Amino acid sequence: MKNVLLRERIENNSVENTLKALLEANELLKAQDAVKGTLFKIKKDLDSVLDEFVKIGVLDKYKTVISPFNSGFMLEISKSFNRDFQKDRANDKIVDPLFSVTNIFLQPSSFFQSDLDGGKETAYIEGSTLDIRGIDKMTYPEYAIKSKIDIKTATTEFYNLVAKQIVKLNGLLK
Repeated sequence: MKNVLLRERIENNSVENTLKALLEANELLKAQDAVKGTLFKIKKDLDSVLDEFVKIGVLDKYKTVISPFNSGFMLEISKSFNRDFQKDRANDKIVDPLFSVTNIFLQPSSFFQSDLDGGKETAYIEGSTLDIRGIDKMTYPEYAIKSKIDIKTATTEFYNLVAKQIVKLNGLLK
């Protein structure tokens, strides 16, 4: 049935319909789309907090970029600290934890589609969380995927895990 639908959409020469059909037929593409969307949500939350660090003079500037990484995506975080703020050792309790905050990634595991198609229990969505020195360590969670419902659950759990870290990072502002 899926192949007939895919063929019909391709024959209708609709790029949008073809893309939709491919997404319906390919769990890997669904997983990649879900992890990208999750990282964009995290980026939005993280940007809000980093904007506050710029406003109070801890950072001169920062940049967050989402880019492809293996079979998923990486949220790259670069920061430029205000040297005057950084010189005052009393500010180390803010600078040190923030300094360690670097990239995070989220991706479907290798052989995701074939493992899922073969009914193996080795299809995963895996990632890395933030590292906030002295406050919260980087972890490498893995979420077993047995169906497309598990993809949504995995990305939601990952988002919630990182959102808690962002709240802790925000706590440095007080």
